[in-house]
Amino acid sequence: MKKILAAFLLLVCANAIGQDVVSTDSVSGKNIVLMDPIRGKAVSQNGYVDTKLTFRDFAGTTMDGKIFTQDSLKNKVTFINFWFEHCAPCVAEFDALNSLYNKYRNNPGFQFISITYEKNQDIKRIAKKYHMDYPVISVESDKIYQLIYNLGFPTNIIVDQSGKISFMISGGSLEKERIQQAFDKIFSKQIDRILLPQ
Repeated sequence: MKKILAAFLLLVCANAIGQDVVSTDSVSGKNIVLMDPIRGKAVSQNGYVDTKLTFRDFAGTTMDGKIFTQDSLKNKVTFINFWFEHCAPCVAEFDALNSLYNKYRNNPGFQFISITYEKNQDIKRIAKKYHMDYPVISVESDKIYQLIYNLGFPTNIIVDQSGKISFMISGGSLEKERIQQAFDKIFSKQIDRILLPQ
């Protein structure tokens, strides 16, 4: 929790004074530069584009008890959503996530997964309550924070066919119309950019 608060305060301060924010990678110990939105670089409000970071190894459990690992991401463009139930902006995204999932679900070069630290019995209840159409994987909370570079929730990541993070954005709104517009304009554009290179 202290790491999240510290990262948030660094982002707020940097946005105010126009300086790059440097965050420490919790696994490698290396510094990662989180760019300053004021200077129009890759930004938290617009997302981090073409990060050159490889999505980290992980293992989780699907709702039907199967193991899902990093190997399942190979050779596909993968949209990954990170959430938990008591995160209001996370829950507010569920309808837009359903729309995005249903838009691309039949594309053989694409897959969609949602990752949470909720336990499987809770995931089943939540998925039913919010009509979640997409697959959800349970991963230990410490590992999730590593996967999202301690950015917080919700975080949405697009991983390319080679396993690199092509797009990453953290934070959200409570306004469903605004969320849907963001998904249509930002996520679809980024997915199409990778799936359908010019």
